[in-house]
Amino acid sequence: MIGKAIYGRLQAVSAVTALVSTRVYPDYAPQNATYPFVVYRLTNNLPSDTKEGPSVLDTVQVTVEAYAETYDAAINVAENVRTALDRYSGTIESIVIDSIRFSNSQSFDMNFDEHIYVIEQTYEVRQKR
Repeated sequence: MIGKAIYGRLQAVSAVTALVSTRVYPDYAPQNATYPFVVYRLTNNLPSDTKEGPSVLDTVQVTVEAYAETYDAAINVAENVRTALDRYSGTIESIVIDSIRFSNSQSFDMNFDEHIYVIEQTYEVRQKR
């Protein structure tokens, strides 16, 4: 469910869609996807432990990657993604987000022949259940 919220939030922010349009993909981009684009994946889910029943608040680690043909374009997409996600709280697609917190970023050159640049960001998303 967090994936739907991440997608919905990124599609709701015009600064992001101005750069990547609808090219926001879960887990991996389609072969031959047009640059720039964003890929997000859920990497860890830590439910809150309770004796009374199922978790009412999950903390999910989400990795978001900005792909572009130039370093500057990758940085630009990544900065707009961070502005869209960091410290966000609200309801997206009926999913209640308590908070999203940016926790890390790194960059790398994915393909040395084509010089595809990637900025990888990590977020902790707290979802009320």
